[in-house]
Amino acid sequence: MFYDRFKQLCDAKGISVTRATEEIGLARTIGTKWKTTGATPRGETVLKIAEYFGVSVADLLEDDNDDATLNMTYEPKNRDADLQRALLGHTVSKETWEKIRTAAREIASSEENARGSNSKPTLAEVKEMLQSLNDYFDSQKTS
Repeated sequence: MFYDRFKQLCDAKGISVTRATEEIGLARTIGTKWKTTGATPRGETVLKIAEYFGVSVADLLEDDNDDATLNMTYEPKNRDADLQRALLGHTVSKETWEKIRTAAREIASSEENARGSNSKPTLAEVKEMLQSLNDYFDSQKTS
């Protein structure tokens, strides 16, 4: 059933069905329709969904219960582009992205050393890291 495949992809991406449908540009309730009626979307909707999850239309519509296809994981075509859009709202050049990654590693490393390598950062610490990263890039703009 299409809904089951859609739900698997949402779970693998760590988002709810409702959030995915909204981000794709579909009605919030369409997931419920797929679940209760067993309906499968058609045409452009299927293309949008496949593109959103970074899977082929064939994989999205696969209807067998083979374990290999049921254990699909979210593998976007370009993870860096997904991260850039999530963090910055747009994509950046490869050179700029490498600078961002290097700065983030340096900040995370210094924060990890300060709190001890076995503990996870708190939300406040993550916010501080992001602010440090933002400050770093602000200083680069003026240099």
